[in-house]
Amino acid sequence: MSDQKTPESVEAIAKLAWDSGQRIAMQIAVLPPDQQEAAFRQSVATMREAAKVFGMSDQQRDGWIDLQMRLIQGMVAEIVSSGQPQGGNA
Repeated sequence: MSDQKTPESVEAIAKLAWDSGQRIAMQIAVLPPDQQEAAFRQSVATMREAAKVFGMSDQQRDGWIDLQMRLIQGMVAEIVSSGQPQGGNA
């Protein structure tokens, strides 16, 4: 099995990451503000475990988690500021 990445495989991975980030953000956005930080921490812990399963290097893991958490936190902020965390079509 080759580690060569095709444009299609990169696009598929990016879509999975985006979709996952949206689902996590929607779950966190409906939580009371005092529970959101714990949910963000749990998301990081879950991603660390996933990175182990996928055999990511420390550098890959840290970059992936940083990118995902910026995505998730940005989406949560947008959902919460819209005033409709329970709605949407993500």
